[in-house]
Amino acid sequence: MKSYSPSESTNTQSRSADRNSSELSVATVDFGTNQNRRVLNRPHGNILNEAVEHNIMNGMILFLASEVMLFFSFFWAFFNTSLSPSIFFGNVWPPKGLTPVAPFEAPLLNTVLLLSSGVTVNAFYYNLKGLRSLSSYVSRPLEYNQSTKDPRSTTPVRRDDTTSVHVAETTLRWLQKKPTTCTIYSAVMAKWQSIYANLSWTLVFGLIFMFIQLYEFIHANFTISDGAFGSTFYMLTGLHGLHVCLGLALLIYSGFRLIRGDFDLQSAPHLGVTCSVIYWHYVDLIWILVFILVYVGTGSAVN
Repeated sequence: MKSYSPSESTNTQSRSADRNSSELSVATVDFGTNQNRRVLNRPHGNILNEAVEHNIMNGMILFLASEVMLFFSFFWAFFNTSLSPSIFFGNVWPPKGLTPVAPFEAPLLNTVLLLSSGVTVNAFYYNLKGLRSLSSYVSRPLEYNQSTKDPRSTTPVRRDDTTSVHVAETTLRWLQKKPTTCTIYSAVMAKWQSIYANLSWTLVFGLIFMFIQLYEFIHANFTISDGAFGSTFYMLTGLHGLHVCLGLALLIYSGFRLIRGDFDLQSAPHLGVTCSVIYWHYVDLIWILVFILVYVGTGSAVN
């Protein structure tokens, strides 16, 4: 009969616990992913009732509250060292030998970019919301039926390049005979163009912000290892940069789903888009605080 030493038994139990922990983690991630897919990729039947959507929004609010506490902790660390600098910093802030980033150069440009992105993301949201009033007239794109030659038919057909041209010509001739329908259809098309344009500009502003922030990190004359000043500065600005990346990912995903046609115009704007826009405004608000309290505050202390 084979016997096991205490160390072997401990190692076996440890491997078993690690395996169980890994399986639990995989199961949790799999459940969260499937649940997220079920919620976000809901069909046009709108399976989520008001109570579920209300709970999801409450969860978003709690998540943002936890994010506020996260940034509050780093702001606390920054002011704890800057308002009463210790003798180790020479009783001055910022410490001698460290030149802070000029607030009215790259940081000011980044502020303008994020404020502009807040305007464009609002335009994107409210144009998407405005489709609700028009969706009762034009609930889906006009399609062409080869058998009836009627662009009002919703029977799906297989199209090639020649058919697409013929569809456009036939639809245009039919709309010219229906001025009211043509006006509504033109309004819907204008809304969609504005939606795509404003979302694109928001993404462009966000990407330019990230490139400028990266340029600032590379060319700053201090690093994260330069005491409390460097660590708090890079933690605040770097953590905010990570949130900008997350906000961009959410908006890109919303745009992808928009192109894919996942949204039901009768319930537009979609809950996922609403949460993405709220999160982007949260990112804007945090940056305004970082710009005023960290960049301008430190720069004025030097001057």
